[in-house]
Amino acid sequence: MLGLLSRHRKLIVAAICLVLVYKYLWRDTSGSGASSKKRRGSETAFSDEREERAPPSKKLATKFSTRIVAVGDLHGDLNHAVRVLRMAGLVDLRDQWIGGSSVLVQTGDIVDRGKDTILLYKWMDTLRTQAQLAGGAVVSLLGNHEYMNALGDWRYVTKEDIETFGSAEDRRRVMSTQGWIGKSWLTNYSVSARVPYPLGFEGLPKEVESLESGTTTGRRFTESVVDGSPSDPFLDAATVFVHGGITPEYAAVGLSEINRIGKALLHRALDGQLPFHHLPPRTPPEESQLYAEHGPLWERSYALEDDELVICRQIDKATQLLNVRRMVMGHTPQFKGITSRCGGKILLIDTGISSAYGGPLTALEIRYTLVPVHQNSTDSSWEEVESVFALEELRPKKKLAQFQRRVNLTTTPL
Repeated sequence: MLGLLSRHRKLIVAAICLVLVYKYLWRDTSGSGASSKKRRGSETAFSDEREERAPPSKKLATKFSTRIVAVGDLHGDLNHAVRVLRMAGLVDLRDQWIGGSSVLVQTGDIVDRGKDTILLYKWMDTLRTQAQLAGGAVVSLLGNHEYMNALGDWRYVTKEDIETFGSAEDRRRVMSTQGWIGKSWLTNYSVSARVPYPLGFEGLPKEVESLESGTTTGRRFTESVVDGSPSDPFLDAATVFVHGGITPEYAAVGLSEINRIGKALLHRALDGQLPFHHLPPRTPPEESQLYAEHGPLWERSYALEDDELVICRQIDKATQLLNVRRMVMGHTPQFKGITSRCGGKILLIDTGISSAYGGPLTALEIRYTLVPVHQNSTDSSWEEVESVFALEELRPKKKLAQFQRRVNLTTTPL
């Protein structure tokens, strides 16, 4: 009997324990759930608050880089032009564009002294299209020899070149407002070009983005900077290209106006009755001055002035007015190779590439990188490096100049 009672007590105690355990577990579980809901609610509220505080989403940049290659006077020599662009890594063995997003600038004087006028202009038009499709660009400038041909001044035209057109009359027709070369000059060529380094890259600070604008190629190279702030640290992150040179007097006029006057003169020449050998009758003074000795097409002082102090003061004024760091020019042959003056602000790239001169085969290369060192919603820090090189066939790459700095930017709250 006592054993039976003892067994009952044990069962009762066990049952009570089970009930207590069940109640404890149930309370803990429901409490944990409530707590969990509270915690989840808190996390959600915090997350929502964080998203509301965050600025509008924008890709943070990792690294931006661009490459600009400039080539001087070609003067009717396709073979040497091809060798230069292959050396620069812009075209393959089939002479097709492989430069990707690179920018090629040709500083004029494709015509005269050689026989490959047709082939060179057609090739440049082909490369222009291919470069655009690849995200790059071909920037073509007019030299004094393009204007000479438009005006009927054919002193440097070879007999072999005329034969490739069929006759002198056929050549003149092609170089008119109705001919394909004349149309290409009017559409695709300009007297000067300003190429900014930061081009179309998402994630750049707004100070850089403000310098970008578009045309049919997605880039505008022929206009003056009219909306830049003097305090903008990237305002001068660009190079200007021209055939002869831009004096401070013409720099004050601005690239847009220089190119407008140049196009008006070109149209007048292409549409006129030749030969003029100089300028058409009733040419306005502004067009006459553009084509004069110290106009952008014929200027030689940056190459020929011996006084370094004088010429460096001149280039300082011109680059400041144009909001650029350097000026790249052709026109005056440098038979020892690309010449750098005034710390790389003056770059003379006509090295007599054509076999008519027998100079070295060269190209100018500008490599630019902008790397974010620090970024957040209120400020960012960028490392900017711009390196300038001379490329020459069968010779090592030569550094001509370098610009490097750290740029700290503060983001304006929206």
